[in-house]
Amino acid sequence: MEGVFSHEFSQVLFTDQIDGILYRNGPGKFEFGNDSFNHLFDPSAMLSATRIKDGKVFFRQEFVKSGNFETNNDANSIIMPEVGTYAEPETITKDEFGNPHRERKVIRKRRKFLLEEGLSTDNTVVNVIQVAGYLMSLTDSSYRHLHDPKTLETLHRIDINSSPNIPEGIFCMTTSSHPVLDRETGDLWDVAGCLDFFENEYNIPHTHIYPVVWRGVGLPRSNYSTPWTAEKILQSIEFGPEIDSPPVPGHVSAMPYFHSIASAGKYLILPVGGTVLDLMPMLKSNLTIFFSFFNESF
Repeated sequence: MEGVFSHEFSQVLFTDQIDGILYRNGPGKFEFGNDSFNHLFDPSAMLSATRIKDGKVFFRQEFVKSGNFETNNDANSIIMPEVGTYAEPETITKDEFGNPHRERKVIRKRRKFLLEEGLSTDNTVVNVIQVAGYLMSLTDSSYRHLHDPKTLETLHRIDINSSPNIPEGIFCMTTSSHPVLDRETGDLWDVAGCLDFFENEYNIPHTHIYPVVWRGVGLPRSNYSTPWTAEKILQSIEFGPEIDSPPVPGHVSAMPYFHSIASAGKYLILPVGGTVLDLMPMLKSNLTIFFSFFNESF
């Protein structure tokens, strides 16, 4: 029942003193064609809004129109990888006539696909919050989506790597799905796991952790006469000093990953010994190990 906001569930369920909207985000589409996802975090995101007004209840839901959703939907199959489901276009392994590529070419095309498109999902399926006059759907990658609070329509895709304030030479892969809001200032605090691409002896990217703050985006919606532009939101993002992270034994390219964070006064609280993402299997094109690691971590 996508796109319905006038479905009336009850005439007398609530007192007319209750007036508001409950927003939810979560998995909404589990299959494309004959393909199905392997992990609960993988299905395409769907926003829902439950409106209570004058004692009546109304409901609406919309798919988050992410790039992964649109690509899979157009193909009627799963061809974009997610947290626990590996998938790729057939062109990675076969030519236009259906003939298999040589192994070296498959590895080269697969690495290019992962680094440019497939490694960091834009399926923002985990959380939804109010930001700068919009709803924002979140996941643990660098991507966010902005939505119309009334229609739930997907309006913009935000990638923190597009912020003009990102440190030079840094590419961020992970953020927290549950950032911390300072209700007095409207600042939204987050943590990003990033890579650098500076040359080193072995050409292995180094991993970095940065505190990230979105300045002034989390005030009540009435504070924004008009929603901010996507460009203004990107400009609001600031990166703090790098956070020291102890090395993970046996994982040269391990990147700590924080699904959620907390705050205590002037401090952010990060869980110690949380999940790490090991990039070496991906660099070696051992995708079975790489995605099995994800499944075992949740």
